[in-house]
Amino acid sequence: FERDGTASKLAFKAPDPDWLARVELALLAVKAFDLETALRVAAGTVPAGTPIVSLANGAVEDLVRGFGKLHPKALLRIGFCTFGVSEIGK
Repeated sequence: FERDGTASKLAFKAPDPDWLARVELALLAVKAFDLETALRVAAGTVPAGTPIVSLANGAVEDLVRGFGKLHPKALLRIGFCTFGVSEIGK
């Protein structure tokens, strides 16, 4: 997402361009290769002290910890997600 409320690769426009200033929790659900960019944008956009949680289904702990060392004021959390699809009803 961008500071003006738009999100790259998505057709999204926030009705209030200052909505990011009121964010209480940032959940980042991106591919591992986009996580560093998402962390950088989130850390520079959301209010100080806002928890930033990465949700990934891969091993990103080292990346998040490394980013945290470079940005010690960012309140980072690591989440792990597993997605599965099952056929039902047959």
